[in-house]
Amino acid sequence: MSRFAQQFLAKCQEFGETPALIHNDAVITYKQFVEHVYEIAGALKPGSRICTFCANSPKFVALVVASQIRSCVLIPLNPSYKPFEIKKYVNDCKPDLVIHSAGVELELEIEMRELEAMTSTASCDDTGPGALVFFSSGTTGPPKAYKYTQRVLCRQLEQFAAVQQDTRLYSPKRGTVCYGVLPLFHAGGLVTVFSALFCGCTMVINGRWDGERFQETIRKYNVEVLFTVTPVIQYLCHVAKDLDTLTTVFVGSSFTPLRCFQELPRRLRNLKNLIQIYGSTECGVLLCSTGKGICDGTSVGIPYPGVEIRINEQRQIYVKSPTATEFDFMATGDLGRFDEKLELVIEGRSKDMLKVRGWQVNPKEIEDLIRTVPGVDDCAVCKETKDDDESPLIAKIVGDGADRNEVMRVVSVNLASYKHLNRVDIVEELPRNSSGKLQRGAL
Repeated sequence: MSRFAQQFLAKCQEFGETPALIHNDAVITYKQFVEHVYEIAGALKPGSRICTFCANSPKFVALVVASQIRSCVLIPLNPSYKPFEIKKYVNDCKPDLVIHSAGVELELEIEMRELEAMTSTASCDDTGPGALVFFSSGTTGPPKAYKYTQRVLCRQLEQFAAVQQDTRLYSPKRGTVCYGVLPLFHAGGLVTVFSALFCGCTMVINGRWDGERFQETIRKYNVEVLFTVTPVIQYLCHVAKDLDTLTTVFVGSSFTPLRCFQELPRRLRNLKNLIQIYGSTECGVLLCSTGKGICDGTSVGIPYPGVEIRINEQRQIYVKSPTATEFDFMATGDLGRFDEKLELVIEGRSKDMLKVRGWQVNPKEIEDLIRTVPGVDDCAVCKETKDDDESPLIAKIVGDGADRNEVMRVVSVNLASYKHLNRVDIVEELPRNSSGKLQRGAL
């Protein structure tokens, strides 16, 4: 058994008959969860290399832990992938076992039953003490694979324990009902579930997004803590109703408009903590967090225990974390600074910088300004023609009440001429992934 599985299951066993997971009205206690983990582990071949195409479920969480008991390398993949994507990832990952959820149609030219092995012609070349491999979101290029070794996974558990002891940071108590919205093939989604279970919480597992059902679930199970992303925060700011049990909301994964941090507390009258978090797949899912209380959204807070952050003269952010996939400082690809409270402020992505007439332009600076214009719900700034220094800037905005001329005026009055817009397009939506991250390459 791997060190991670041993330590994680020992913690789960402390909570016995406390409800651990809720999914589709079924409640699973910690005792039942541990039993289910061992049951699945008995069906796995030690050292297997496993690809999964699984929907969110308690069974999938148990499978992940079970794979570590058997020292497997498990690679969670998006169950909504189409044939071309499936074949690409299966070829790249070289599994000797593929597992998919009931109801997930892989559209491969083979038949597979749930938890049934598929023999691969490729050899399993990465056996060992067990690991998880996650793919990045691919917002700036093709998704990259990052391996969470036993060192990384065990450091995650140590980080959970350290956060519990840090009085500046919020950590839910045993029995607290939590609800997360990220997919579990995403590192952030799975680590969030692990953190809740480590604390003895009851975690509601989300299914396919449905706004009304989402709110009904919060009311039905008296959810107190919500782990969410920007699109859900924006949804709640518009339509949240009678969600009086919610006391704490975490938001991360992508930029959240500042007005959401003002509007959400008005919608959720019993909200005590509105917390912004920051992390990345390769550097550690949990790197920074604002403290207890209602944050204003201007910063992502202070480093988590054990995390070091450096910012160079170009404002590029480097992180050294025990939960990172490398030992030394790693480039995050983000730009930022420390404010007067020594909290980290994210100012954009280094790869997003646009060159205009010889000047380096940060599109996020212009976007932040445009979002202050009444009627603008979302926006993105890009060049009219990619890879052309002389090409002017344009803005694509979402919002029924947005006024193109007002957007142009506000930008021209407040920013230098090389940051001015040549055109403003009103669009129905911007290309964002499931976590709310803007896909700038698709603009």
